[in-house]
Amino acid sequence: MNLHKTLDTTVISGETGSGETVEQILEAHPRLTREAIKAELAFAAKALRADVVFPTSGISS
Repeated sequence: MNLHKTLDTTVISGETGSGETVEQILEAHPRLTREAIKAELAFAAKALRADVVFPTSGISS
């Protein structure tokens, strides 16, 4: 796994999840580009779609 990719995705996902705009992210992280942010969000969405969700009904804690 590319650590750089993981850090970018974590930062971008966290910041967009907190309500920051792409413009705010670009200002805070000048090395990023608009295209890189779009690519990171697409990567995160694809990773989330790949997750397996197991039903929890009927399972005792």
